[in-house]
Amino acid sequence: MAYRNWGVALQHQGEYEQAITKYKKAIDTNSRLAVAFESWGHSLYSQRKFDEAIEKYNKAIEIDPESPISREYLEKSKSAAAKTKKSAPVDRE
Repeated sequence: MAYRNWGVALQHQGEYEQAITKYKKAIDTNSRLAVAFESWGHSLYSQRKFDEAIEKYNKAIEIDPESPISREYLEKSKSAAAKTKKSAPVDRE
């Protein structure tokens, strides 16, 4: 859990990639640590990497199906991903 907490501190400073490194270490230590996947999702969401965030929130929910935060951010990520795809320029070549 210490690596996850370290990651959260880095994330709050906007150091998303460094935070993700800490979340990965937390998961290496305990692969059932749903909150580490959730926090990883938050870092990805903050970087507008919505499809990747969806993967992490799904993993967090797989481990902890009752997590209201993971469920909330899963829906936010899905919505944001859909909006991003709608507004993406179409390649007309």
